[in-house]
Amino acid sequence: MPIGIVTYRGHESAYSPNYDVSQADAQVLDFNNGSTGTPTDTTATAGTTALVADLSQPGGALLLDSVAVTAGQGENVQWNTFSVTPDADKRAEFYCSVTVLEQVGELFFGLAVVDTSLMASSALTNKCIGFGTIGDDDDVLDCITMNGTDPAANKKQSVGSLIVINQKYELGIVVRTSSVEFYLDGSLIATNKTFIPTDAMCPTIVCQARGGTATSMIVHEMVTRKAK
Repeated sequence: MPIGIVTYRGHESAYSPNYDVSQADAQVLDFNNGSTGTPTDTTATAGTTALVADLSQPGGALLLDSVAVTAGQGENVQWNTFSVTPDADKRAEFYCSVTVLEQVGELFFGLAVVDTSLMASSALTNKCIGFGTIGDDDDVLDCITMNGTDPAANKKQSVGSLIVINQKYELGIVVRTSSVEFYLDGSLIATNKTFIPTDAMCPTIVCQARGGTATSMIVHEMVTRKAK
């Protein structure tokens, strides 16, 4: 399995076996020690982000809250000082652990081109790879690759997993130009082989309302690695 465990700054991080995540081609978001970089945080009408204490993760955690109840309003956070470009032979990786705290809204966890209106009108940006509930009326976190301006024609959306409120999930993505593997809690659940962008993409998380109810979540940890 590509996603493994290493020790980073005194606590375990889910990541590639035998790989030094402190190298320049990896970004570990350890929220309490300044290694997160400076994300671009775009608020659509309402929404908040805040560091929170998390005793299970010495690095802290990030709390996202849509605040708004209108679909398409909330938070879009991108760490655009660090980018990943898919490669034909070498694999890039994205990992995060997350807990949704209330109503499942329009969510996205993964890689996307820089776009401060990533989910305007409940639609994805035209180049992205990740887990998302985008455009759905249910609470299923799907496995998405998109490379084009028309979601109906330029998107592969494989069914992922039903989200249970207050349950912690570990999400892993292994990216090559020919395929993208999606892992949930260490198990491979989907492989997409179409509509894979080859552009530079940055770690991205979206937390927006849907269906008249606000949504919030905790991101416990996030790791991104360039193709290696």
